[in-house]
Amino acid sequence: MKIYTCFPHGKTKALTMSYDDGRLQDERLVGIFNRCGLRGTFNLNYGIMQYDRTRIPAERVKELYAGHEVATHTLTHPTIGRGKFWRIAGGWNGIQPAISIHRI
Repeated sequence: MKIYTCFPHGKTKALTMSYDDGRLQDERLVGIFNRCGLRGTFNLNYGIMQYDRTRIPAERVKELYAGHEVATHTLTHPTIGRGKFWRIAGGWNGIQPAISIHRI
């Protein structure tokens, strides 16, 4: 049996757009994406967005990123292959409550 892997409408290639950290510049980028019919994945740092004025505030996430994928990642971008387990695992602290609060 042959198995063909493809994207919607039989496409065999895909372009992905992924951006980290939820910076204020995302407001302009999301506007451009929306006008051009593009969708992106935005990886947010929920654990620090409330303390850093260069990031999108948590209360704006649902409205700004509507129609896009919102994901999360560690606070400090550790290199998993070279890091200590406890330090890498510690970077995920506080993420679960943020995910359940900000479902889109």
